[in-house]
Amino acid sequence: MEKVSEARREGDADEDKAMIAEMMKLIGNSAFGRSGMDKGKHKETKYKSCDGSISSIVEQKRFYDVEELGDSFKITLKKKCMKLNDPIHLSIAI
Repeated sequence: MEKVSEARREGDADEDKAMIAEMMKLIGNSAFGRSGMDKGKHKETKYKSCDGSISSIVEQKRFYDVEELGDSFKITLKKKCMKLNDPIHLSIAI
């Protein structure tokens, strides 16, 4: 993270290094964004075209949302199984 901060300071001081500073900013933000991602909010999306199977999906425990798209439906379900293997405490502290 020190390299990211250093490159951004150099980019502020020297306009020729502004592109490198912007790239390092994206690298730094992606590191924090990935560690702060809440996998509990991830959903599963399916597209169905027949009405008969949609009613059985709506009755499932995992059902979250349905949206009509012309002659088909976009169905959003909660994930069946989640691996919560990334720490999210880092983003809360920053």
